[in-house]
Amino acid sequence: MSTKILIGNLPPDTTEDEVTAVMSERGWPMVRILSTQADHPERRGFMVEVDMPRASVTEMLRRRGDIYFKERKLTVYVPIMTG
Repeated sequence: MSTKILIGNLPPDTTEDEVTAVMSERGWPMVRILSTQADHPERRGFMVEVDMPRASVTEMLRRRGDIYFKERKLTVYVPIMTG
């Protein structure tokens, strides 16, 4: 079962390869990058899919502590999806 995670507050020049590296460093079993967002010119976000059930991802994120990338504190969460 897979779960979607939104990673935000990335620098605008962040690449998919860099997001993949951040995920790998933390041992998150990433399946693929689904989309990118650039709602604000100074912050970029990526929606990624990980190979873990939602409950496990939620617990992992609760325990993870802060994540920094290029001197920015990232926002990482499981968005609420409605069907």
